[in-house]
Amino acid sequence: MKIVILGAGGQLGQELLKNLNQEDEIKAYSRIELDLLNHSKVRNIISSERPEIVINAAAYTSVDKAEDNIDEAFKINSYAVENIAKCLKEFGGYLIHYSTDYVFDGKKEAKYLENDQTNPINIYGKSKLEGEKKIQNILTNFFIFRTSWVIGEYGKNFAKTILKLSKVKNNLNVVFDQVGVPTSTNLISKVTKNLINDLKNERPWAYGIYNIAPKGSTNWFEIAKKIISFCSQKDPSIILKSSNIKPILTKDYQAKAQRPMNSLLNTEKLQKLLQFELPNWENDLIEILNSLLKNKT
Repeated sequence: MKIVILGAGGQLGQELLKNLNQEDEIKAYSRIELDLLNHSKVRNIISSERPEIVINAAAYTSVDKAEDNIDEAFKINSYAVENIAKCLKEFGGYLIHYSTDYVFDGKKEAKYLENDQTNPINIYGKSKLEGEKKIQNILTNFFIFRTSWVIGEYGKNFAKTILKLSKVKNNLNVVFDQVGVPTSTNLISKVTKNLINDLKNERPWAYGIYNIAPKGSTNWFEIAKKIISFCSQKDPSIILKSSNIKPILTKDYQAKAQRPMNSLLNTEKLQKLLQFELPNWENDLIEILNSLLKNKT
């Protein structure tokens, strides 16, 4: 299949490039190569390439900075997405797009279903929800994957931050009252590849929104401890001990943007369509940690 990847230089985009089928004809564009705010250029590429699938892995993902850069967040997460959707409506092709658990307010006690009421509590979540709505209003042939707490080998993320701090800090305070699971870019890429293979083999999924997340439930504090416990056995440069990581409340962590207290996503809808079993969050995390240690990231 002919596939165009947008945002190919980001943490998810790089993972997609590494994992997608080599037999597919893939054209990848990083932010440097294609500014999504240049709507006419995006249109020209889609009209000339005529891809069967456009994968939009581009996004404004700095949750705290979005509070001060509202226009930029909406331009990338909503208006640019609207332009992509309009192009595909005109020229044809599927859209695979990635969204976030932050479209919810986190007040639900159970895991969030795809059709639960959205109510974002920060600018990032609001801009991503607007992007979702633009797609739904314009296209029918789309797949939106909502993910939570994304980590990976590339780009900036929580796992890489903890590893970096572990080499210079003896003590660390980490929030423990936000519930969720880390989702690896590897798992997201694997699900995306599964979808593409099914489209090629005429086993189409129903269009719409799907949650991607590993099994289980945890919090940032427990994730940080897991990272240090695992990595300190293999990397002698780590000076932080897991016992010196202390839990703190969200209200005591001075973040610019509000975070949902519950980021758990129900993945039953997705699991029924996959050719593999979604992993437990610990196993998914360890796979990424092994990659980070191997590459000394």
